[in-house]
Amino acid sequence: MARLSRSAACEILDRAGVPRGGDSDFYVLRSSQVDALLTEAKRVRYRKSKNAPGSTARMFHKYVQKRCR
Repeated sequence: MARLSRSAACEILDRAGVPRGGDSDFYVLRSSQVDALLTEAKRVRYRKSKNAPGSTARMFHKYVQKRCR
């Protein structure tokens, strides 16, 4: 997967209905938002590292939030 641009990361968050910003907590997202994040992760072919300390959805959420800042 190529690195996401800031605008692409923000668009992913908007499409998934996830609020932008550092105060957005993965654990308070609705299941529909998590499903949308997973769909977007598959679309951009995101792969978490095998020793990442969380699920693919959680790691993608963290990555996209960081890129959107």
